[in-house]
Amino acid sequence: MNAVSYLDVGWHPGTVLLSVLVATFASYVSLELSRRVRDLDGAVAHAWWLGGSLTMGTGVWSMHFVGMLAFDAPLALGYRHDLTALSWLAALVAAGMAMAVAAHRQVDRRLHLVASLVMTAGIVSMHYLGMAAIDLQPGIDWDWPLVGASVLIALIASAAALEIFVRMRALGGAERLRAQLRASVVMAAAGASATGSSSRPANSWRAGRRKA
Repeated sequence: MNAVSYLDVGWHPGTVLLSVLVATFASYVSLELSRRVRDLDGAVAHAWWLGGSLTMGTGVWSMHFVGMLAFDAPLALGYRHDLTALSWLAALVAAGMAMAVAAHRQVDRRLHLVASLVMTAGIVSMHYLGMAAIDLQPGIDWDWPLVGASVLIALIASAAALEIFVRMRALGGAERLRAQLRASVVMAAAGASATGSSSRPANSWRAGRRKA
């Protein structure tokens, strides 16, 4: 019979909240930049798109690693540089697609679906590459139904955020600002969904090797 010993771990709620606020602020700023993309053409518009993508992508990526600072375990954690960098690039892909749709003049259902799938792939890849970057032996035991749930939640949140992105373009004044804030919160939720749904802190980290 095999047995596994698990670490007793937890999370600091204040730091988790800070990570969500970081992603929300980055998404809000990026949506403000997306309006400039729609109003301009050529190289200038591409420069604003790139700036917005970097802002949002880095914000969502920072959310993950600030969230990991909230992780309280009785051991020191390190990160592989290569996988950490790849997780940042995945976040940029998700943000770039979100910015492109926000700036697109016409968004049909097909584009909405494709963009939602690409955003989900980027967000999920960002999270799980970031988790794989943790230098820990023997490693993490995954609850695969919860991993699947995290992907589904990220897809729903991504599609909802894009829908708000598109609809808020017809709004103005305080109404647009409220819609922009809602979109930012939903986008942050899409990034946070993988962290919140893919693991159970009380038993997901192995402290010992399997024994016969």
